[in-house]
Amino acid sequence: MNTPTLRIKEFIEKLNKKNQIGEENKDAKKTNAKIRFKILKQKQYANELKDTILSIIPSIKEEEQYSLLLWTKLALYLRIRNDIDSNNIINEYLDWRKSTGKSFYAVKRVDLDTHINIDAFILKKLNPEDFCFNWVCVKPALSKIPHNKNKKDISKIYGINNIAKIKSCLEIAFNNKTIKDLEARNIKYSNDEKIYVYYKNRESLYNELKSKHDLKIALSSFKGIISSFVEIRYKGR
Repeated sequence: MNTPTLRIKEFIEKLNKKNQIGEENKDAKKTNAKIRFKILKQKQYANELKDTILSIIPSIKEEEQYSLLLWTKLALYLRIRNDIDSNNIINEYLDWRKSTGKSFYAVKRVDLDTHINIDAFILKKLNPEDFCFNWVCVKPALSKIPHNKNKKDISKIYGINNIAKIKSCLEIAFNNKTIKDLEARNIKYSNDEKIYVYYKNRESLYNELKSKHDLKIALSSFKGIISSFVEIRYKGR
């Protein structure tokens, strides 16, 4: 792996960081009742987190090191589905992307030749089987530099959490057929990340997601994000 790695224990500690007690207070025998109660609550929360994670990814092994990319996918899932504060992991990923990770553009399984854009991989629907494989980041070959090399990284502009919220709402709307003008796009012969087609304008899609799926994002941010994932078409053109 060429990304930072964590064990499940380390991942849980980072999620539970705001509740942690300083080293000088960890010996419950030398602390007052208030500190001992906080230590107990911290341990209970860590156990609940572990049970939740193992219910989602049963294949996780205690001593195995997993890529930060996988943990970030899981952190976003826990934030959206379980309302768990996962900013510590997300920020760690963003810091890595700004430093060491900025030279990479895609991620691939070591046993496959195909690759996917890093941010698209992070935001793609969580698949528990991903934790069964090794993943590496790759740099663009000189002959395969993306055409639009000046394209802005929308995760840095609008925030990875906002992008994840929109993608989650789109996925739910599509799966439950709550928005009739939203359809799957044929991406078999396309290299971009647009996976849906919507047959009205962006404002209409925003209003439908806001009213039917409680999307809470400013319209200006929505417009900047949605073009990366949805193709706007007009019926009868």
